[in-house]
Amino acid sequence: MKHVLLTAAALLVAGSSVFAQKVILENERNLTPTFVDLQARGIKVENANITLRQVLNMQDNDDLVPVQQFTDELGMTHTRYQQYYQGIRVEYNTFLVHAKNGVLTSMNGEFERMSPISTTPSLSEGDAFTAALAAVDANAYAWENAQGRAAYVEAMGHQPEKGELVIVNDWNSANGVHMAPRLAYKFTVHAEEPFAIDFVFVDAQNGKVLLRNPDVHHVDWTNEENPHAACAHTHDHDAELNLSNTNWAPLAATNVPTRYSGTQSVGTQNTGSSYRLYDDSRAAYVHTKNANTSSSWSFTSASELTDSDNNWSGSTAYTTGGLDAQWASGKTYDYFASAHGRAGIDDNNMPMRNLVNAYSNWFNAQWSSSYNTMRYGMGSNGNSPLTTLDVGAHELVHGITSSSSNLVYSYESGALNEGMSDCFAAAVEMTYAPSKQPWKIGEELSGGYIRSMDNPNEKGDPDTYGGTYWHTSSADNGGVHVNSAILNHFFHILVVGKSSTNDNGDAFNVTGIGLADAASILYRVNNVYLTSSSNFAAARSATITAATDLFGAGSNQLIQATNAWYAVGVGAAYSGGGGGGG
Repeated sequence: MKHVLLTAAALLVAGSSVFAQKVILENERNLTPTFVDLQARGIKVENANITLRQVLNMQDNDDLVPVQQFTDELGMTHTRYQQYYQGIRVEYNTFLVHAKNGVLTSMNGEFERMSPISTTPSLSEGDAFTAALAAVDANAYAWENAQGRAAYVEAMGHQPEKGELVIVNDWNSANGVHMAPRLAYKFTVHAEEPFAIDFVFVDAQNGKVLLRNPDVHHVDWTNEENPHAACAHTHDHDAELNLSNTNWAPLAATNVPTRYSGTQSVGTQNTGSSYRLYDDSRAAYVHTKNANTSSSWSFTSASELTDSDNNWSGSTAYTTGGLDAQWASGKTYDYFASAHGRAGIDDNNMPMRNLVNAYSNWFNAQWSSSYNTMRYGMGSNGNSPLTTLDVGAHELVHGITSSSSNLVYSYESGALNEGMSDCFAAAVEMTYAPSKQPWKIGEELSGGYIRSMDNPNEKGDPDTYGGTYWHTSSADNGGVHVNSAILNHFFHILVVGKSSTNDNGDAFNVTGIGLADAASILYRVNNVYLTSSSNFAAARSATITAATDLFGAGSNQLIQATNAWYAVGVGAAYSGGGGGGG
């Protein structure tokens, strides 16, 4: 949804007394606040629910249900609420309430004020499922044999034909600005050929497909589809946990010859006859296995990558990519633990699982939240496997985003999702491989780097919002890999600084604040303030709030962060007053 900056300083909430809130952003279509500043209002935490109802002008059929609460390193508490209407979940609509010392500081998110909407479907579940399959239009699906159906049910927890009734916005506008909400059936469609796992939403009244939200996120959109897909998938998280508790020998750290990063230390495990790529030296283990050119996401059925004497000196092309993936996952975990106090992908030490050598001719890498696994291709047309440090970090960060902001993989929210992965991939590379080129994604690949964060135009990506190379079509899910360059370039400018003129003709001068402070701000943006439908304007507002939380109103970090967004064409330059600009 498009957010606009209000010129009015405050909104007097209907039904309240004389207490006013400073509305920073609102939804242009339905005029609901999307960011509200409650600083200095003195509203106690125990009044959060009534404050939400007043600010959002909620009606009797509206409900916000708390689904998550955590306290951060600053002592602030954050509560995430899920919207419901007449008991039906409103998909991707959450609202966050933030507090410090028992007093509310701000609230933000997406909320729909429902016009009369029927919660009784006219379309049958079966007809809706047929419409979902027609939208995906695959040649083969995962459930078309007994093994595949059983694997699907184990992974998803339901039969493929089962739809969930939800309310969701219609995302079919030409520019990605989603329209009024509709009652819909939600299906998880797992296609084998061409491969896709999509959440498909079908209008429960007329059968129109309202949204296809991909579950699988890729590092490179030009190589998303693979024509070779035939194997059944298995979701085996519990089985893998059991497998890891065998009587095999404990961790045996060793130096290994990675493909892209020289000799590095990784954890391995003695199985009795050989060593496998399994490292449980952290609270979350890392395990890398060989997909053997299969399309399957099954981790249990994948084979181990092994070495007889644990020196891995005779590693083949099949193995070396696995060594890189094993090292990259461990280093990404270490970075987030050290820099941000995060316990892995889900902040609860979810295992890190890699499948390498997927397909026989595929140049890409993926993360799936359905399988909680990262997958890497063998490479194609002379291109080597995408298992570099930054690509490995990129995929793992998709998992972090899935478990925090859960940004929808479409248009601006999807571009932010991709950008988060690139930005923190650069942070991991700067931390553990400073001699590399952190502002190029995949620079060691034989086909050259995929994206340039310091000069996005080099690869045909925009460096200014709406400027040259800005992607407007529905291809690439609305340009998620192209327009991610806006966040990428913002982050680069914030870290190292830049003076220039952007495509809007606006001159800017930003002094870099360094990696540690810039990454702290961006991590807080993703983990604390963004929601599923956030766009670039919302990200700017979240950045201003995060920088203020961390470093204070009027701080240099706040000033430079505001001006870095201005440099890429999002919002105004810093104008003082502690608010980050108009």
